[in-house]
Amino acid sequence: MALWGGPLAETSMLLLHHTGVRSGLERISPLVWWPAGDTAVAVLASNYGALRHPAWYRNLLANPTTIVEIRAKTWRVHARVAVAGERQLLLDRIMATTPSAAAAVRNTQREIPVVVLDLLDRLT
Repeated sequence: MALWGGPLAETSMLLLHHTGVRSGLERISPLVWWPAGDTAVAVLASNYGALRHPAWYRNLLANPTTIVEIRAKTWRVHARVAVAGERQLLLDRIMATTPSAAAAVRNTQREIPVVVLDLLDRLT
């Protein structure tokens, strides 16, 4: 079920489907992702270093089971916020390989959540 085979470029993007908390409408957000194990990927709720979490993050907290499109595959996933030790391990990896993510983390005073998307099953 592993999704990747080699090193990731900073442009490894996925499309995250999420439902608006207030509107109830489906939204799709393109996000950079990093491996978080054989059956999970991580995304960073950096919002480019802004003071507020991105809307997609708040939407996932309310509706954590959703769909992602990664490369030519579509997956049903369950989103969860990485816990302290896991967060730091993933954040260290992300910041070491992605200068723009490291800059976003450095340039904000809020704790940027690392969201783990556990792959449940492949839809296409």
